[in-house]
Amino acid sequence: MILEIALVCSCVMLIIFLIQRARGQKALSLAPGPSPYPLIGNMLRLAGKPGHQAMTELAEEYGKIFTLYLPGGQRCVVINSIDLAREALLTKRDDFSGRPSTFISGYLSRGGKDIICADFTQTMILLRKIAHSALRMYGSGLQHLEGLICSEVSQLAKRISAHEGEPLDPKNDLQLTVLNVICAVVYGESYDIEDEEFQRIIEYNDDFIRLFGSYHILDLLPWLRFLPLEDVKTLRKSRAIRDDILGTKYREHKKRFEEDNANNNFEMEDLTDALLKAYHEAKEEDGKVEQLLTEDHIVMTMNDVFNAGLETTATTLRWLFAYMAHYPEVQARLHAELDDVIGCGRMPCLKDRGNLPYLESTIAEVLRIAATVPLSLPHKATCDTTLGGYDVPKDTMLITNVWAMHHDKDEWEKPEVFNPERFLDKEGKFGSSERKVSAAGVRSYLPFSAGRRGCLGESLAKTEMFLIVSRFLHQFKIENPPDKPLPDLTGRVGVVLMPGPFEVCIKERF
Repeated sequence: MILEIALVCSCVMLIIFLIQRARGQKALSLAPGPSPYPLIGNMLRLAGKPGHQAMTELAEEYGKIFTLYLPGGQRCVVINSIDLAREALLTKRDDFSGRPSTFISGYLSRGGKDIICADFTQTMILLRKIAHSALRMYGSGLQHLEGLICSEVSQLAKRISAHEGEPLDPKNDLQLTVLNVICAVVYGESYDIEDEEFQRIIEYNDDFIRLFGSYHILDLLPWLRFLPLEDVKTLRKSRAIRDDILGTKYREHKKRFEEDNANNNFEMEDLTDALLKAYHEAKEEDGKVEQLLTEDHIVMTMNDVFNAGLETTATTLRWLFAYMAHYPEVQARLHAELDDVIGCGRMPCLKDRGNLPYLESTIAEVLRIAATVPLSLPHKATCDTTLGGYDVPKDTMLITNVWAMHHDKDEWEKPEVFNPERFLDKEGKFGSSERKVSAAGVRSYLPFSAGRRGCLGESLAKTEMFLIVSRFLHQFKIENPPDKPLPDLTGRVGVVLMPGPFEVCIKERF
């Protein structure tokens, strides 16, 4: 009875809110879009298809920018072109740097005390500045980072070699490799697959991906958290596991930092050390830092690295394996480039970056065509503003359809075709800078977002993918199993767009 009354009250309040808002917006020039239904908004137009595909189809009907309404009356502006993305994320980055709040994101981030889920505030700006400083300090020791990654690729190679070319699904091995790199980067440890703590990390990460990666009922009706629902129990259990692991690592690092810093013999070994050092230096420079930031902010930034780095990188590598099975001619050219530049007497290293343009262009093409994060995490308008000539009222959600940009027929020649050569210029060179990419005729490309909400770990992710791909393909050849269908390239939507299960035969080249 109580639940029924609460639902009725919620519906009445929502209808009143929608009527009042409609009366107040008659003078606004909003982007066109489908007419919403009460309570459910435009969800019927999105149902039955992956969100990025449904929004790409709506763009054909309403244009590169259109308006949608989600359940609960949340207004969204969806952009589907690189020009609109540049206007929103770069030209008007302060206007669109907010982050809409949801119950699950707030619960997992301890009330938005991270960078990914936090709204656009002075605290978030300061935390991002400290995180950038830490990444620069840690990233400056590329030799150490390279050693971590190469060690994990060696372990991956041993596990793969043990299969002796028999069909296998590479998912678990790739996840283990990437997670161990992240753990080593964040707090200086790595795991065997049988380790209990490793299994606990996998458990809470899988739960977070499932709950955070969808428009969950708890985000629509947060008061349901007081009921004995299974997802509520899972959410609490998973956060407790994460907090126990990361909290322990943080306290250990903090104790060592304070002791070593007092004795002037502190040596930075991982990203948590770098965060503590950057936080300490920021407090010395500005007394207001300690008023704005707490230890929770540092721990949640550690968690951001896990969230941003694990699933996206591992999934991108799985896509690359799938495309290698589909395009043996591309793989043959990669092997030829590696043999010509590296030879068989050593393994690729970071110094070879720039000398392997076709390999780098292949990674870029996987990021383009697969669009691992097809819909970037939503932004929010921080003020009344405009976009593409249309009014955008404050608190409007902004959805960037990266999939549409990466498959825009106005920007790409045959965007549905896997073609690494599109990232090479006339001299056969590849460049990751905007200037060089533009010279290669590439413009509508946004795998790491941009502006104030651009991916913090972009440089680390590119380093990791280059080393894993170059060293793995130097040693192995990926083939489709005889008499088996090729991997499905359609993709399955979760928090990222991932390939379905597939098997490949991986054989040693030398």
